[in-house]
Amino acid sequence: MNLLPDDVFKHHIMQYLSIHDVVLFDNACLNHTDRKEFLNKVKDVILIGDMKIGLRLNIIHWLQKRSIYLQSINLVYDNDWNYYTMNSIEIGTLYNMLKYCEIITISHNCVLDAVVQGIASQRSCQTRLMSLTIDYEIEDVALISISELCIGLNTLQLNRKNKVTDTSIISIATHCTGLQSLKVSFCSKLTDTSIISISTHCSGLQSLDVHSCEKLTDASIISLSTHCTRLQSLDGSYVKLYMRN
Repeated sequence: MNLLPDDVFKHHIMQYLSIHDVVLFDNACLNHTDRKEFLNKVKDVILIGDMKIGLRLNIIHWLQKRSIYLQSINLVYDNDWNYYTMNSIEIGTLYNMLKYCEIITISHNCVLDAVVQGIASQRSCQTRLMSLTIDYEIEDVALISISELCIGLNTLQLNRKNKVTDTSIISIATHCTGLQSLKVSFCSKLTDTSIISISTHCSGLQSLDVHSCEKLTDASIISLSTHCTRLQSLDGSYVKLYMRN
């Protein structure tokens, strides 16, 4: 460990380790004479992260305590999140944990509330968030908050049947103009207004999934074909398209 320069250790070795590897390494050094030096070396390391592993609050605390950050993170709900969202001091800490994140998956509204409040508490800082996956039934008010705070989003996926309406998708379109991939399948309340707004504001769109968005008509397809010349993938399964008179 002593023979490696810090920049090599942090940027060419540590970042490719999983959180599990780092925890094991840390535990192995608990009583080691070089433990303090090890903690100094891992400080401010940015791990790539593993999206297959859902992180609960205790792991997040562990990472924060050691100033270890993640580029991608899968936040899983546990009972402590209710307390966590009410603790304003911890909200700032959560933001610090997420400030280098480019990819986030969120599985519960309590977790999203904490993320939104954490980012909002330091709005002067630019979030690096580029890809967001929502794995629960989100509503308009939450999605609008996301659109206003995370203007650098290029990928948004709504994985569950959702209650969102045109209002929140229009907000995404107007704030996140660099959007390249959008999944809004099973959003039965969406109309052509949403897709037309996305196509006109997000001309760089490459992938769109509107599976089972039953209110869409050919007007959406026409707008996409007119404005989104880079579109490579379109899933319109179970959408009964028809021409408006």
